[in-house]
Amino acid sequence: MNGPAGDPAVFGNQVWNVYAWNAGGAQNSGNSWSTAYSGFYTASGLNFNTQNQWNANNSPSWAPGYQGCTVHYDNHSYSAKGKGFPATITAFISTTTTMRPSFG
Repeated sequence: MNGPAGDPAVFGNQVWNVYAWNAGGAQNSGNSWSTAYSGFYTASGLNFNTQNQWNANNSPSWAPGYQGCTVHYDNHSYSAKGKGFPATITAFISTTTTMRPSFG
């Protein structure tokens, strides 16, 4: 049996690889980004906003192009990884759940 699609160690090249886990929440419980990896999707553009990808009452698995297992609407974490963007990116804002941006 194969696991969920995607490899959370891989950075998108001028796109965001957004990886999701069924663990985490408003506070890092110690399981965020390490327990129950569920899948991923890619998002393009510098103006990455999860609220344009999925409704605040849903989860990353509702994003267009998501591949993997369903992510619960609550108590999840996600990571967006990208490289090859202009060096002027200085801030990353998330208003939902536990998020970890990574720039390659």
